[in-house]
Amino acid sequence: MKNFVTILSNAGLGMAMFGLVLEEFFHLRLEFYVKRKKVMLDNLEIKLLRLSNKVRFIIGVVEGEIIVSNRKRADLVLELQ
Repeated sequence: MKNFVTILSNAGLGMAMFGLVLEEFFHLRLEFYVKRKKVMLDNLEIKLLRLSNKVRFIIGVVEGEIIVSNRKRADLVLELQ
């Protein structure tokens, strides 16, 4: 019976250690999830800005505010800046 109690206490210690490792891993993963979310949001903001600029360009061309035909690319870039 004494050996059985020793095995249970060792198993309990092992489970406690596993719980600590799991808790540390959880906090580490949570930190990286937060970093990943920030990077993903930054990338989405860049895409949103790019698409907004494309929409403004297309609307400008359609409404005649920006003329793109028969113009050099450098002149067009200067006008858009």
